[in-house]
Amino acid sequence: MEVRGESTAVSLEVGCVRPTQLGNVSLRQYLSNRSLGGGLEANSDGTTHLPEVRARLESGPCAAAHSPLAETNGFLQLRLHGYRASFLMSSLRNLAHFLEDDSAPQVLPMEISVRDTHIDLKDDGPRDNPSDPNPITLHISNLLIHRTDDGAFSIGVENASEAGPKKEVQLIDSGLSPVPESVVSSTPKATQTPSPPSPSTTPSNKEQLLIEENECLKLELSKAKMALAEAQMEKDSLLHRMKSLKVNSS
Repeated sequence: MEVRGESTAVSLEVGCVRPTQLGNVSLRQYLSNRSLGGGLEANSDGTTHLPEVRARLESGPCAAAHSPLAETNGFLQLRLHGYRASFLMSSLRNLAHFLEDDSAPQVLPMEISVRDTHIDLKDDGPRDNPSDPNPITLHISNLLIHRTDDGAFSIGVENASEAGPKKEVQLIDSGLSPVPESVVSSTPKATQTPSPPSPSTTPSNKEQLLIEENECLKLELSKAKMALAEAQMEKDSLLHRMKSLKVNSS
């Protein structure tokens, strides 16, 4: 975060973005996955990659250099470079419900740059053909999106001279000076003592038993939730049948 007078800027870098999608699953599968949970897979190759996502939000007088409206509403810069992911069509369709809004949105001037991005789209919807369709691969080599003060979007490409490393540096570096960080120790120097050595990270037998018992309890909780969901579905089915019988008898 950078602050200079009334101008502020917040920068964000994300090294790796991997979506977790459940897709079209039954209630029983959803409760089972939600109870047991699943950790995200870590990057096992140990290599260092450039950030896939870079974002910068500016506001204040310095943001007026981009557009007059940016001084009050802010200006967003987004860089999506070298991103690779797979999305289910059902996930993208469900996102439309969150984008619908009856009220007029506030115009936020922005600049979005997308380069060397590969996205695989897989159709997981119901179909008559039992064979799985081949995923659709979307490759964006160079794309630049601008939003002006009137709310209109313009789509183009970056110039070859602007798509180099200089453009990357401009996202992070600006005329704003960062706020200096100061660290104050609460212990006087005369009384400072070395920190005690950290205990061994190897769990003891008692801790190992507690971990195993916790996993067993999670499994039992998952089974109980699935049984409860099945009982609820049977109850709804019986109520529906009773209503149908009443209608037929009348």
